[in-house]
Amino acid sequence: MKQELVQTERILSIIEKYLTRKKNNNSSYSNRALARDLNLSPSFVSDILKGKKQLPYKHVDSVVGVLDIDQSDTADLKLAYTPEEYIAPTHKKVAKKKIKKHWVLGSRAQMKILSKWYYVSMLDLITCPSFDGDFANALGITNEEANEAVNFLEEEGLVVLNDGKYVKSSLKLHFNSKESKKEFRHYHSRLLDKSKEELLKTEQEDFEKRLIISYSVAMNSKKKDYFKKRLADLMQEMADEMSEGECDQVYHLGLQFYPLSK
Repeated sequence: MKQELVQTERILSIIEKYLTRKKNNNSSYSNRALARDLNLSPSFVSDILKGKKQLPYKHVDSVVGVLDIDQSDTADLKLAYTPEEYIAPTHKKVAKKKIKKHWVLGSRAQMKILSKWYYVSMLDLITCPSFDGDFANALGITNEEANEAVNFLEEEGLVVLNDGKYVKSSLKLHFNSKESKKEFRHYHSRLLDKSKEELLKTEQEDFEKRLIISYSVAMNSKKKDYFKKRLADLMQEMADEMSEGECDQVYHLGLQFYPLSK
């Protein structure tokens, strides 16, 4: 409750600062005029200015425009809100949406699947109806690597032979990654290498098949855990949506989020 009070006071102080300036520049401007400009009821605005209620985050941009709040105070105003308050409604739906696919938690022993980047890709590839069974050709690996991988996946119970074709024993497999582990580091490192290899392909056809983008963003590091959670939820949501319907190719969907400055 104390934290909420501090946030409300901080929001109110910024609004009062610029409302006072606006009134000084225009003697006829009133609290009722502010309510009109924000498309809010006078009583609601009155409660906000008395500290009884907090301005909803969805109205922040409006009050910034109406009161001509400068860039620095706009940033402070937005930072006064908690992550739950500034999540856009559409994003809330994404984060809370139940996963349709069946995800199974992998065992410690099954983490050996991360030792080769193509082990996981092979599990996805066999779900494509058009796949002809030639792992080596499809993934650009040797026949020896493909045969060794099939034996490994079968021994670990990750695939089973059904009517002459291999099928996954679990539709989706995931591992807990709440701490740094060498298996995860190795797997991600190899996939980053694959991304570099993809960037070396300069033909327009190759360019149109991929999407590799990045952003450098100045942000409040205190919000990193919130954004990590949101990005992870969106990634899983995207993976489920992409895998809906009949597939014909395996894609890699990756994400990097880390500090560039100290």
